Amino acid sequence: MHKFPRNALFMATMLACASLAHAEEAAKPAEGAAAAAPAAPKGPTLGDIFTNSGIEVKGYVDVVAEGANFASPLSGSTGALGNPFAVNNFEKSNLGLHQLSITVDKLPKEGAGGLITLTVGSDANYVHSYTGSSPTDYFDVTQAYAQYAVGDWTYQLGKFATLVGVEVVDSTANTNISRSMGFGLYPYTHTGIRATKSLSETSNFIIGVNNGWDQITDSNTQKTIELGYNWSKADKSLVLNISAYAGTEPINNTGNSTTVPNYGINVPSAFQGERDVLDINLTKVFSDKLTGVLDLTYASQSIPTTSFTSTHQTNTRMQWYTVAGYLNYQINETKRLSFRAETFVDKQGYKSDLAYGVTTFAGSFITVNSLTATYGYLVDPALELRAEVRFDRANMPGALANTGLFTTNFGAGTVTNNAASGSIEAVYKF
Repeated sequence: MHKFPRNALFMATMLACASLAHAEEAAKPAEGAAAAAPAAPKGPTLGDIFTNSGIEVKGYVDVVAEGANFASPLSGSTGALGNPFAVNNFEKSNLGLHQLSITVDKLPKEGAGGLITLTVGSDANYVHSYTGSSPTDYFDVTQAYAQYAVGDWTYQLGKFATLVGVEVVDSTANTNISRSMGFGLYPYTHTGIRATKSLSETSNFIIGVNNGWDQITDSNTQKTIELGYNWSKADKSLVLNISAYAGTEPINNTGNSTTVPNYGINVPSAFQGERDVLDINLTKVFSDKLTGVLDLTYASQSIPTTSFTSTHQTNTRMQWYTVAGYLNYQINETKRLSFRAETFVDKQGYKSDLAYGVTTFAGSFITVNSLTATYGYLVDPALELRAEVRFDRANMPGALANTGLFTTNFGAGTVTNNAASGSIEAVYKF
């Protein structure tokens, strides 16, 4: 080891002291001169304040180019609708903001907290809670609830996301651009109270009471019961979720569908019946690159026979279900592939008719099959670019021979069973 000479060390020390003294002297204002302005105070940033307070602020921007939806609107319909079963990516040609979402939350493991999620963009209209008319303001308070955690129990009061299904409103949590058919056939949110009991480190039981499917203000006096159970292996390689909802709802309130066409039912109507849904989904992690998901969902709506004004429908219990399978493959750190195969069965044509306004569907057995492939490229940890192709095919039995789910050109035209679409998406998280 080299040693500095004592005189060199002494000189260095003296120079340092002299420099410090000179700096202090220079900082003093000259006699008779105005005092220098004080230095700007230093303090924590807004992010520091949020972090130190236990508050998390996050969000994302979702922009989609739907450049090629080769199905045209239903016969007699207006607008740019293409494939109505694609839920949020149904326009024939569009480039726009699907979602700008901001979430602010403080959710401690013990004590009081809360969460609010605001959504702006075209997606805000279709996840909007039922109001009796179609929303057009492109704004939605998607979640807003207070929370209190004590011991093994966590209580939430307000508006929160449904337990049904594997796809969610949050674009960053889905592996495809378009939503599944099932996503648009079941509830998005509920307003009420939810209690979650931690059974172990890997399982929970959920019970709640709410206003029903997508209703901030209940459309009747009856409430909907919510039950849920989730379990996972310790290493999260296998995850099981089960959820069920049961309640009485007016038949002219379709929940997430805010329009009610003529279905041979009195509208508006005081008639109501039980609406139920059961969902079971299983996630299996096969390796660090390959994950599979299976989602089974069944729903029904009871309709009193006295509500019918037409003879074409005699079944008083309408039933529909979806079966969806997902396969996600992580090619490397920045590239991935996601595949989705789904079948929608509308046993009496009830949900198809309510959602798409074609009375010919009523009483008919409708099936739609869908295949989706999505490629994702992570530009950086905050930005992902996605490209997707999707193919849908519907059966056309009986009375559907002269009118279809899809047409090959705008308005009235040649009927086809098929719809194909392509989309490009950019999702930026902040």
